[in-house]
Amino acid sequence: MLSNPDGYLNRFSTGDLRSLSVPGIRDSLLKFHSDWYSANIMTLSFGGKYSLDELEKLAREKFSDVVNKNVVVPSFENPPHFRE
Repeated sequence: MLSNPDGYLNRFSTGDLRSLSVPGIRDSLLKFHSDWYSANIMTLSFGGKYSLDELEKLAREKFSDVVNKNVVVPSFENPPHFRE
C-alpha cells in the first residue's frame, strides 16, 4: 500500500495456478532465469546439524555449478520505492 505504483517494489512477486497459466508466462520466467540467474549476484545462507566442513562440502557440491554470467545489477533507486 505504501510503495510507489511505478516503483520496482510494486511488481509481480509470487504466483499461483491462475497467474502461472497466463499465456507466455513460462517463456518470461525462462528468460528471467537466463538473464539474471548468475553466481555473482547471489548469496547463499546454509545451515544444518553437520560440522562446518561438512556443510561447506555440501554447499560446494550443490551450488558450484551456478554459472557466473557477470550480471550487472541496475540501480533500483529511480523511480523511488515509496510514495512521499
